[in-house]
Amino acid sequence: MAHGTKVSAAEAAVDEPQQECWSGIPSPPPPCLMVPCCWRSCETSQCCRQVGKCGPQRMLMKRGVLTLVASLLSLIGLIFLCLACGAISNDKGTLEHLHWGRADAHLGPLEIETYMGLNSLLIKSNVNNLSGVYDYDSINCLYGQTTCEKCKDQAKASVTTIIMATVTQVPQLLTDIQRSTVGGDLNCQKFMGMATGIFGFVVTMIAIQTFNLECFEEIPSAILVNVNDETVVIEMDSAYGPGFILLLVATVLKIADVIVHALLPTPQHKTAPPYSEWPTGQLKPPKKDQVESITMEPKSMSISVCAV
Repeated sequence: MAHGTKVSAAEAAVDEPQQECWSGIPSPPPPCLMVPCCWRSCETSQCCRQVGKCGPQRMLMKRGVLTLVASLLSLIGLIFLCLACGAISNDKGTLEHLHWGRADAHLGPLEIETYMGLNSLLIKSNVNNLSGVYDYDSINCLYGQTTCEKCKDQAKASVTTIIMATVTQVPQLLTDIQRSTVGGDLNCQKFMGMATGIFGFVVTMIAIQTFNLECFEEIPSAILVNVNDETVVIEMDSAYGPGFILLLVATVLKIADVIVHALLPTPQHKTAPPYSEWPTGQLKPPKKDQVESITMEPKSMSISVCAV
């Protein structure tokens, strides 16, 4: 190639190191990029281009492995978050298997198992007429009233938090897929991948920390009860529930996804001035074929990049 020859975006995409392994999933650019102001303020803005440049260039040849791992982790995280949402249910079987916290009371032959959900409690006991699912609004706090009321309020507030965490997991997964090919990779998608991951992490950490502080850590190891003028000690055992553990794992996976986005830079030709200056001054949205010529790789090209 002669010095000074202008290189097209498609040709520049081929210059990225390639090793066949997994070619990724071709994805068209988001429809919003057809709007010139969005193209300039998002994809080619100074902020997004600088974010796109971040990461060692040698990671470009590992695009396939990185995005495949990120997509799988995001999918696993989405499944775990959906399961963690099971604690919202009032169904007995669901609460028993997906509760966020458990507290068991022991007093001689008396056994009481309490499964903590976000809207209700499941109680299983060998005492007649005590077992069942109890909505938090119908429960009267007889012991540690202040602590009990705080836990009830926090559990119900966590419903919105866990739903938001689950919803933000979807664009995170779609961004991982979008970046799996050279043509589909965009500066704004890297920025959004990191932003949604960080936001989702913060939201889930809020749910984890507040539930842990207001509910789980407030469970006493024993309760003193006065029975016939005698003090009786009821021993308590507590443990985190499957739903809470799944939420914790999904939170860690969000950080792993953010790290992958941070390490993988966008193709060099998408951060260079010719690319960023292409739509300047246009009063009408660019034609679809113009956008694709810059953002999509040739159909015959196989991008890969998984060998070390």
